[in-house]
Amino acid sequence: MYAAYRETVLRVREKLEQFQQEELRTPCGQFHMNDDERDYWSRGHYRAIRADAEDARAMVDIIERDGSADAYLSGLSAGQGQHFSPLRFGQELKKLNRLEERADAVIACIRDERYFSDERYQMAGAVEALLSAGGYRVTLSGFRGEPEEPPDCYDLELRPNGRDILRLTFIPVRRDGVTARTLCLVTADVASTPNPALIDRWARDVAARIRREVPRLDILRREEPGRRDEVEREYKKKPDMRLLAKKLEKKYQ
Repeated sequence: MYAAYRETVLRVREKLEQFQQEELRTPCGQFHMNDDERDYWSRGHYRAIRADAEDARAMVDIIERDGSADAYLSGLSAGQGQHFSPLRFGQELKKLNRLEERADAVIACIRDERYFSDERYQMAGAVEALLSAGGYRVTLSGFRGEPEEPPDCYDLELRPNGRDILRLTFIPVRRDGVTARTLCLVTADVASTPNPALIDRWARDVAARIRREVPRLDILRREEPGRRDEVEREYKKKPDMRLLAKKLEKKYQ
């Protein structure tokens, strides 16, 4: 049991240390994040997981402080362990297994949330440049959300004239609490013409131009501007790395 505990402690520590050294590549470049940034993109989970991993490593150091675990484990078997009873030790091993799943989940969360946030920014910039060159006037361009939280949707609004508005929202589509792809929701608020066929053709033409410029962008076009929020909620979920950890959870006996 101790050998399994020690092996898992060292494996979790190695994963976190390797992640600390990792250069993250995104559509906006290559970056090395510090712990504050890692904690920011995980919404506070990263530091808590690191602290738990350090506590587990400290327990191994205590057990092996005399150079060997034999004496400690002998005392533990006799019910004389200073820190864990045999039952408590088994419980700690199960907690450690869960910690490894949380570590895997938080690393995936940080990587994917940062990557797809940069992708939304890069794709929105490409679309903005394309439509601006085609005569559209930009009236809104930027991430949504509070400054202290990681960027969420990217909203882009453009006007071909003084009355009509083309709205594009670059949505983080999340699976198990972590962003997996970017979706561009396109709607048109048109006051200059009441003809639904003309409005639909305009939106289709714009979507086709965007696809040619950004072929990897997944575009969703909707004819009902008033249902934007409903459609957005359908695809976007709240970020939560705990959902991914739950999916990764293994059933230990």
